[in-house]
Amino acid sequence: MWSRNYKNCIRCKRISKKYKAKGLCVCCYGYITKPKNKDRSKIYRDKYLFGGNRAKRLEIDSKCGCCKAEKDLVVHHRDINKKNNVLENLQTLCRKCHSCLHKYLHYKYYFDSFGFSLE
Repeated sequence: MWSRNYKNCIRCKRISKKYKAKGLCVCCYGYITKPKNKDRSKIYRDKYLFGGNRAKRLEIDSKCGCCKAEKDLVVHHRDINKKNNVLENLQTLCRKCHSCLHKYLHYKYYFDSFGFSLE
């Protein structure tokens, strides 16, 4: 059991003030608890992050919504709310367009907070 009395991590024996649980430091706890199998992480992503609708959206849209690329596709939440997993809120994008979109949204939020306009 985890206790504040631990002076060293029980796995790596490092002296650390930051413990997560079970007497493990932050690094060891993350190593032990993260999924070892890539299939498990895909199942988790599809089930909990997209409500099971990620695969459906990729079947409906087999191309990027911006540049029509067919490879390296990801699913984007249009309203940036990760809990809104309705099919109409999900959009298929390639990684390049998805990255550009998030950069634009970041700068738009930053400039809008200071009263400037990007348009």
